Amino acid sequence: MSAVPDAIRILTVDDHLVFREGLAMILATQSDMRLVAQASNGREAIQQFRQHQDLLLPTDLFKTYARNLAVNFDSVRSLATTFETSLTAIAIRLVELGSFPGMIIYLVDGRRRWFIPGPDIPSTLWPRESPKSASIAWELLNGIKTDLGHLPQSPNR
Repeated sequence: MSAVPDAIRILTVDDHLVFREGLAMILATQSDMRLVAQASNGREAIQQFRQHQDLLLPTDLFKTYARNLAVNFDSVRSLATTFETSLTAIAIRLVELGSFPGMIIYLVDGRRRWFIPGPDIPSTLWPRESPKSASIAWELLNGIKTDLGHLPQSPNR
């Protein structure tokens, strides 16, 4: 398949090699899609994303769209739609670019699997193994809170 300039760029993540290979074969038949990288787990996906992030989310273009946005679920969803990528990829890019002081913490069954701190987060901060009850994270995970609208907005950069 030849690379189409505005093809949908894809990073696949699945722990089954046969599934990833099958998906790669299917994607190879799609002229409007381009498989950029594959990963077998979340940590590998982060590494692949970092290695290929300018192919997946071009920095200059991303900064143009993300500049002066209030960082909340709606803006992340909007950027994911604009760039035709996942919410996780958008959130990672926002945090790594220092769009707001933040950290992404990935939990499975309430336990921390990996995390990405933003450049404004001190290296002495390390997230707990699981969120403390009565915290915003705990409320979000348990469906008590569904909106972060009350948190401070992102600074203009």
